[in-house]
Amino acid sequence: MHTERRFSRIAVLVSMSAAVCAAQSITSARSGTLHYFQGDVSIDGAQIQAKASVFPQIKDQGVLSTARGRAEILLTPGVFLRVGENSSIRMLDTRLTSTRVDILSGSVIVESDDPQMTIKDSPVTLLYKDYELHMGKHGLFEVTSDPAQMKVFKGEVEVSTSSNRVVVKEDHLMPFAAGLTTEKFDPKSGDDLYIWARERSENLSAANMSSARSISTGSCFVACANGGGAWNGGWYYNPYFDMITYVPMAGTFWSPFGYGFFSPVTIGQYYAPVSTLANRGIGSSGLGSNTGLGNSSSGVGTASGGSPAGMGGGSIGGGARGGVGGGGARGR
Repeated sequence: MHTERRFSRIAVLVSMSAAVCAAQSITSARSGTLHYFQGDVSIDGAQIQAKASVFPQIKDQGVLSTARGRAEILLTPGVFLRVGENSSIRMLDTRLTSTRVDILSGSVIVESDDPQMTIKDSPVTLLYKDYELHMGKHGLFEVTSDPAQMKVFKGEVEVSTSSNRVVVKEDHLMPFAAGLTTEKFDPKSGDDLYIWARERSENLSAANMSSARSISTGSCFVACANGGGAWNGGWYYNPYFDMITYVPMAGTFWSPFGYGFFSPVTIGQYYAPVSTLANRGIGSSGLGSNTGLGNSSSGVGTASGGSPAGMGGGSIGGGARGGVGGGGARGR
């Protein structure tokens, strides 16, 4: 499947948020951070309540469940696990070197934006019943329990059982059955979870551009790095967006949806300051409709009805079209 390279429609915010460098920091030493959710989501039976700048950690053997809700979980740096409605997963191991997730029911999508996932011994393993799933090439794949199957939209996934093994390639699906056979499918036939994952990738790309710019131009290049020195790459908290995003150490990585994740070294090749913000509809109510940035397909925060784990959790589709700023329904 050909991937078009895109720039987030909210990337104009990069020029507004570069000044927050001193408040940014690296975060997440383990897999299993609940980064963003919409609707009804619980961990070990306890309903999640949204709090500003607080991102709950799913512990080893912890179970995340959704009813009429969705959730985004951070695994190893650059790998996102998104859980659909009426679904549940168990975090078997949250160590970054040996992350293991058991898919109990429903549907999940895994997005990997880190080319280092294309290695023989991937640090992330997903399990569904008797099947083990390893990403052979970074990309995007979806697992559903009804029907019981896996679709690979981008990259490759190695599936193994105690007696068999198969590599599922791009634009192919594999029913979870004894034969481990694969067949082609139309990658354009994405479901609601796929569409939501694409929107999340766009928003995270915008937060990445802001963060990479901050690291490259301010004191964060030293102060916010792992143990001092140059930026080593990894998860990065951006308080302006109230989001954790992925910032690679070097180079530019492109998500399976075509959105860029820039390093502090490469962001300067794409970043251009906005000369006249007033003409772009930016005011106390956030980004106006003249920019096309506050619509439901790409708004940050509640433009699509949900919230980061640190902000108000509205029901799916229930958010106001406010974009970023005071115009969005971002209740605590």
